[in-house]
Amino acid sequence: MHASRTLGLLLATICASILIPTSTTAATAATASTCSDIYVLGARGSGQYAEGGDQFGGYGPQVFAAVRDLEEKTGASASSTSAPVTYPAWPTSMLVTNKKRYFEGIDQGVANALQALADRQRRCPTERLVLAGYSSGAMVVHRVVRRILDDRTFAARLDGVLLIADGDRVANDNTVLHGTAPAASQGLGHNVSGSGTSPAKLPLAYEQVLHSICNKNDSACGGGVDTRTHSGYQGSPEVVEAVDDVVERVAVRFPRS
Repeated sequence: MHASRTLGLLLATICASILIPTSTTAATAATASTCSDIYVLGARGSGQYAEGGDQFGGYGPQVFAAVRDLEEKTGASASSTSAPVTYPAWPTSMLVTNKKRYFEGIDQGVANALQALADRQRRCPTERLVLAGYSSGAMVVHRVVRRILDDRTFAARLDGVLLIADGDRVANDNTVLHGTAPAASQGLGHNVSGSGTSPAKLPLAYEQVLHSICNKNDSACGGGVDTRTHSGYQGSPEVVEAVDDVVERVAVRFPRS
């Protein structure tokens, strides 16, 4: 009973921090008609606006800031195309009212992202890949990464993954850690039945491209109930640090002339 009350408090506090009206449209991720050096796919968090709903282009403020930072820092040597994963991104209040539908939304995001990557690969097979997600969007990206790392077509082109406040975070996972959360911290999904969160670690061979960004007491990834921490990653030092790591990797492939 105590565990149930604790989980209820966590869900309620997350709702209070990131509840924003969202579109219910679940289209496939947007794509561009021309190829670039780098393709960036980003997934917004729960309750954040879909594309066209605000100034953040369907990425949400946290992923938008990270994508723009990446593009600005790589722009002198490499061209890039970015696209948001357009999926329901239901508000976290639905974890209380309709948990099954909430996680079906995440599953839909995974399917849409995988389809977008497959479509893009057929048109632009040499593009490098960077994926980014925040909160439930990080859960989408985490699950996509589990799938594509089994396929060398995608895995060999993956230069960076940014998992910001990841509800699927696995304790002591094979990722580069950024932020103040202990390595043993794990995502809220591990405490919610039917979430689809996997306890398995990501492959060690890809550790240097997998970046988990989480601060201590974050209500989604850091084992706490601090919603201000959870909503505070827009352009934050730990996200910038992770982006810089990805930029360094990209710079090796696309040195300035």
